[in-house]
Amino acid sequence: MTDTASASDTAFITECLRRTELYRWFAGLLSCRLDPALLSAYRKGPGRAVLDNLAAEPALRPGAARMEAALDVARDDGALARALGADFSALFENGRVSPRASDWLPEAEAAAEGDGGDSDGDANGTAALIGDRDHVAVLLDLMAQLVEAGLDDWRAAGGIPTGAAMAASWRRQARFLDRHLLSWLPAFRDACGEHDRDGFYAGAAMLLTSYVLLDRALVAEAEAACAAAAP
Repeated sequence: MTDTASASDTAFITECLRRTELYRWFAGLLSCRLDPALLSAYRKGPGRAVLDNLAAEPALRPGAARMEAALDVARDDGALARALGADFSALFENGRVSPRASDWLPEAEAAAEGDGGDSDGDANGTAALIGDRDHVAVLLDLMAQLVEAGLDDWRAAGGIPTGAAMAASWRRQARFLDRHLLSWLPAFRDACGEHDRDGFYAGAAMLLTSYVLLDRALVAEAEAACAAAAP
């Protein structure tokens, strides 16, 4: 294997792992309240480093900055955790902003979401992790699994990024992003911005939507490369 090929392989694996980690990070952020210890990590520990790294990307900076502004208020960790916990409850548990795709989609599409969507969207036969199957955290975890499956396809194909197996993987990822996330996340983001009192979850929804849009562009580029390489 040449040095160039090795560097390309490393970059591909690193990007897949980063995508998987970020989708699961967003899923965790939107699945439960922050306790004081985790909140402290976001204010001055490893969690803050994650936000700072995301803020380095211009398209992601507004959402990350809004989250950081909510974290930097003059409250101790316990008081801020209680305030953000109340925001989480008001937004996602008490009905201000539904975290479920089916509440944002037309009736026919919502029915498909509730059934788990198309076979590509449920490629791994994953059961719901929390509550209803179309909860945003479940969908984000499913997307992470599709990225992992794509990495497995790439390895099985001998590290060829433009082969038939990878073309199918990119198509699955594109369809999942379009149907199960981008079909409703912009409306979810806007509602969080309107109803979130302290701004942390408004920022998280902004950051998530911006990231998914960036990831969709990455998938489109990879899918186009496969098409260009096809015989």
